[in-house]
Amino acid sequence: MSQPVSILIVATLLVTTFADEDEVDTAANTVTIRGNDTSVRIEGDTGKIRTLYFEQDDDDDDDDDDDDEVEDFSDDNEDVLTFQVDSLQEVDSQGVPVGLTGPSDRRHGLDSLASQIQSFNFSALDNSSTYQGIPVKNVNLSVFLAGPRATLDLMVMVFLGAGNVEFGNETFRVQSGTLKFNIKVSFLWNSYLFGLIALLRV
Repeated sequence: MSQPVSILIVATLLVTTFADEDEVDTAANTVTIRGNDTSVRIEGDTGKIRTLYFEQDDDDDDDDDDDDEVEDFSDDNEDVLTFQVDSLQEVDSQGVPVGLTGPSDRRHGLDSLASQIQSFNFSALDNSSTYQGIPVKNVNLSVFLAGPRATLDLMVMVFLGAGNVEFGNETFRVQSGTLKFNIKVSFLWNSYLFGLIALLRV
């Protein structure tokens, strides 16, 4: 029997959360995680991860408007960084797409996830966990993709302390407020396994 294939993509966003209170909005199907100077909102209906960074003001002037600063995760806000899995495609070592033909439920990719996703399932928000010994807040999302017969998992965490984390042969420095997310795709028809890592700095 073939085993599920797992594609692991790790992206580390080095931005540093606004307030420490988190928010789970079941009506809007969103989770908002906050750490040092960064606020992260995860949308269960779309799988979008939206991130806001708040500049620390060293000016002691009492006339500033810092207390009036609000979180605006809308598309109109140019300060919002938005991440979303739009499509999936397996490529070989030369970067050439593979598995483009055959029955739709056996292909190695998906041109658009929009028609496949009705809503992600959230795990419980864990605000007292650790990752490689560093305290984090984390939440996971999962959805089944009928087209390629695969499960898409998004694992989102915000670090609450500084340290080094390892992925493969690489080491990355994180600080309080760093956002890290993993993207995992498990196909039901193959046992092939590969991974990709991306480091994003703001």
